[in-house]
Amino acid sequence: SRDLDTERVKELATGEVYLAPRGLEAGLVDELGDLDRALELAAEAAGVPKRPVYLRPPRGLRARLLGPVADTLVESVAEQIERRLMQGRYGL
Repeated sequence: SRDLDTERVKELATGEVYLAPRGLEAGLVDELGDLDRALELAAEAAGVPKRPVYLRPPRGLRARLLGPVADTLVESVAEQIERRLMQGRYGL
């Protein structure tokens, strides 16, 4: 219903996937943007202020207690395991 006539719709309805710029050129989308722009447009359409709330998954006990130290520790252990596997497999 984007004010496209029937013939134009038949031309576009080939089953192919359009990337954003081509979809814009073809009149399939109004504009290109990101999540923030989509939220702005949705808020305008609904007549409400834009107040996005970003939710993060809860952190586990280890992450809360150790924070970045835990990430470094995990990386270090993984490197050690990889090194030992390489030594055993290839004698390096």
